[in-house]
Amino acid sequence: SCVIDSETHRVSRSITFKPNLVNGALKDTADVGVVTAYHYGTDFKTETSEVDANDWAILKLDKPLGEKYGYLGWQSPKEMAALVKKLSLVGYSADFPKSSRAYPGLELTAGPGLTAGVHRGCSFVGEQGGLWLHDCDTRGGASGGPILTKVNGDYYIVGLHAGWRRTPNGKVVNYAVRMSQIEAWLNQNDKPEK
Repeated sequence: SCVIDSETHRVSRSITFKPNLVNGALKDTADVGVVTAYHYGTDFKTETSEVDANDWAILKLDKPLGEKYGYLGWQSPKEMAALVKKLSLVGYSADFPKSSRAYPGLELTAGPGLTAGVHRGCSFVGEQGGLWLHDCDTRGGASGGPILTKVNGDYYIVGLHAGWRRTPNGKVVNYAVRMSQIEAWLNQNDKPEK
């Protein structure tokens, strides 16, 4: 829903990407990327309270930020059991950082959700409705964040955090879109730009 407005079912008017955001600020304001093309898995026209297995988007930026910050590939693991305690989720959770203890020497003035955080050592714990369930620490703002694992010394994206729900017994359940969902779309489409 960061790309498609879930109420209007239309693309947000202007989408930008700010790499390496710390305390709400960029090291280099020239690095703000403006989205010039996009592809998405759902437009949220189906009214449901469930997280959608096609809640993903691919965005093309107006500048090659990967040349400066690097690139990550992706893989579609077939077995979740091999990834127990081997996942990391990176995102801008609304509850991180809670204090400047996470960044010694930096006075946090922008508040939580404006500095990237990482949860290392989490796992996929099941499947539901075409989504993977995971136990990474999340809150609002982390959606769309990559779930990474190390393969042969390099990090790869294996899923995208899609959201969380609280079950009737109060337990939090996190959902992740499988990279295979996005791969399937890429393999079936000519990737037209919008």
